[in-house]
Amino acid sequence: AKDYQRYIYIPDDENILIISDTGLCMGVKEGTVSISVRSKDTKESCTNKITVTVTGTRQRDYLTSFIDTALAEEGYREWTNNNDTKYGEWNLCNNQAWCATFVSWCANNAGVPKDIIIRSISVSVFMTTYKARNEFFYKEDYTPVKGDLIIFKELGISHIGIVLSSDDTTVYTIEGNTSNMVAKRSYSLMDGTITGYC
Repeated sequence: AKDYQRYIYIPDDENILIISDTGLCMGVKEGTVSISVRSKDTKESCTNKITVTVTGTRQRDYLTSFIDTALAEEGYREWTNNNDTKYGEWNLCNNQAWCATFVSWCANNAGVPKDIIIRSISVSVFMTTYKARNEFFYKEDYTPVKGDLIIFKELGISHIGIVLSSDDTTVYTIEGNTSNMVAKRSYSLMDGTITGYC
């Protein structure tokens, strides 16, 4: 029971409480939430429910938390080069392309609410959701800034990453599932594979 990373935590209202994959609870707003706890160990069927009341939440610097969480993962590699990662284990989607899952994991572990950064395993869902919010911008019309999500949906590519910075010619990112690992990358702002930014 003390090995918190061996469990999956699912709060019934993530607008109130977000839980990292290590079991760290982060209050988003005041309220009461029920948490389902399941063992990740397939040999056990341990499940339980916990009720948590969140009071006195404070404003967080979500941008810094999000970027710091992503940067701390630099160098992480797939376990067996078969799209199997701790990010997929957290999101119950192992052995699938995991660039979007990495973004979701970073947002969740940084305590970023879903109304700021959604949780999805799909690049297309990210793009569609932010378009519907009028928060998606094509590369020709926008200069990316730290914390944006970069979307690659051109020339047969479907990929997403996190913007660290940009200058007059180049955008700098950190991405999951790039050469089977988490790594920093850089691209020309007009790179043909870049579609735009959330």
